[in-house]
Amino acid sequence: MGQADDDGFDGLVYLRTKHVAPERPTDRRAWTQQFTGGLIHVQIKSGASYVVARTTDHLEIAVPKLEKKKELWMKSPLPVALIYVKEEAVGKSPKSAWWADLKSPATYTGKNTVLVPLKNRFQEGLECRRPFERLAGGQHRQLGLAKVDMTVQGQLQ
Repeated sequence: MGQADDDGFDGLVYLRTKHVAPERPTDRRAWTQQFTGGLIHVQIKSGASYVVARTTDHLEIAVPKLEKKKELWMKSPLPVALIYVKEEAVGKSPKSAWWADLKSPATYTGKNTVLVPLKNRFQEGLECRRPFERLAGGQHRQLGLAKVDMTVQGQLQ
């Protein structure tokens, strides 16, 4: 997608959890995914040309038209994350990606760049998944919505 068509949102992440069938815990075919209700808007950047600087703690990523996009991101009722994907050689799948919370003032440098903490990486393991999931964890409270337990009959009445 060209920069002229970049409106600040590249996608929407639906957060799910794995449900292991208690009667067949080792049979992966019996496992299912359950939607948690969490949603996160995402802006994706990929390629070395976006990286302005790299330290031991973070990547500094250039975002064209940042102020215009930031205004849009702040208006979104959903959490918004920038995901930076490290570019790989042609024909190879990306192996490294990191994210930043675009609603957090600490993410912005004031130089049309955002800081992406290297600790916020996508890879196997709860220590990597949980912080990203927490972005959407308080959505119902922020929007003033009651939490509904869909496992309890009559909750929607």
